[in-house]
Formats: sequence, structure tokens, C-alpha cells
Amino acid sequence: MICKHCHNTLPDDSAFCQFCGKAIEISCEPPAAPTPAPTSVSAPKPTYAPPPAPAPAVKTVYCRLCGHPIDSETKQCTGCGKQYFRGIRPMTFLCIVMGLAILALAVTCLVMDYQYREQIDALQELLSYYRV
Repeated sequence: MICKHCHNTLPDDSAFCQFCGKAIEISCEPPAAPTPAPTSVSAPKPTYAPPPAPAPAVKTVYCRLCGHPIDSETKQCTGCGKQYFRGIRPMTFLCIVMGLAILALAVTCLVMDYQYREQIDALQELLSYYRV
């Protein structure tokens, strides 16, 4: 039984509370859930520990052809065996190299045109003289 005044636990045959001295009223209702009694001795407070650092998330990549996971070290599909490249894809690399070659050719043509402009003008003048 629990005292309604001080909420301490009492023997079932008690007429008075041995802690607060109040008379115990007996009712036919079932007792309420016990609430923790206040204590004079405080419990030790838990020490704060920072949460552990989250582990770095490993992103699982799946094969475009079969849907199986791709091994992160070998970059190869575990299902169909397709090799995924680590760096630049071969077609991308080829496009970059071709673009640089075209750029180098254009720069070379501009430089040669600038260097030989006087000679080209002289040849055009000579040709125009004989076309008369």
C-alpha cells in the first residue's frame, strides 16, 4: 500500500503512515502506479560522454548492366565482371586529347600565317601582276 500524502510504501495492515503520521484511507479502487519517492541522497549524475564519431559512409555503387554491387578496390562488377575505370573513361580521355590536338593545330596555323604574311602578300601581288 502507498500513502496518498507522502507516497511512501507501507505495510498492507497499517492504519497510519509511519513516515508522515497521517491516517490511511482504505479505498476499493486499485492502487495507482507507484511514483518514485523523493530521496534525500541524490543519485550520482551520469558523466557526459560525447557520442562516438560516425564511421565514414561507404557508398555502394551498383552495376548499370546487371545491378550487382561494384567492388570498391578493383572497380569491377561482382555479377557480370564489367570493369569500371578508376579515373577518366577512355572515351573522355580520347575527346580531351583530340580537342588539344585541334587546338594545337589551330594555334600553329595562326602563328604560321602571322610569320609568313609578308611573303604571302608578295606572292599574291606577283600573281595578280601576271593575271592581267
